[in-house]
Amino acid sequence: MNLLHQNNKESLSPSWEKELKGFVHCVVADNLGAHSIAGFLENFSGKYTCRFCTAENENIQTKEVKSGAFCVRSEDIHNSHLKAIKENSVSSHFGVKRKCVLSENLSYFSVTQSFPPDIAHDLFEGIIPVEIALCISVLISKKCFTLADSNETITTFPFKWTDKTNRPHLVPPTNNTKTTIGGNAHERWSLFKISSSLDRSQSSFKRTSMASPL
Repeated sequence: MNLLHQNNKESLSPSWEKELKGFVHCVVADNLGAHSIAGFLENFSGKYTCRFCTAENENIQTKEVKSGAFCVRSEDIHNSHLKAIKENSVSSHFGVKRKCVLSENLSYFSVTQSFPPDIAHDLFEGIIPVEIALCISVLISKKCFTLADSNETITTFPFKWTDKTNRPHLVPPTNNTKTTIGGNAHERWSLFKISSSLDRSQSSFKRTSMASPL
């Protein structure tokens, strides 16, 4: 990869040779894979579980990011954590356990900027099912629609392509107490896309269908 970045020539035609350089822009992975490559702890029930800031696990549930309570990881902060591990001979420090394998070999690679969030786990198996469950509970309590209405929509919605396979789970009668929606990430994504159609009185879903597999 270093050779591609430093010097690489591509012949685009017999009369035109252009220099192209390759580099690793980012690593898209699930949280476990990202932490493994980046050198963070792979235990998400410990004290420090976030690769974006140094928030303690117990504070994540009680404080908001906008409060400024969480220190965002920077290259300088990350390097200071690596230094502390070496100097104090500890196995980890603020969730960091070793230097990123890519940073060791690619001088331009930033461990704090090059591992984007895990959409499947952070959103579709994280906050989205909780938010949908809460919204459904509130809208039912306000008599915008009934539980039977929402489940009929899920059952009869004209899903297309992969969404047909990933039809969402029905909303259980215990939705008020569970505060989450069942299913895997794909099924929750499907439900999220049709959430505006759960109120059948306001929905025209019978005349439309999912126009995109996204």
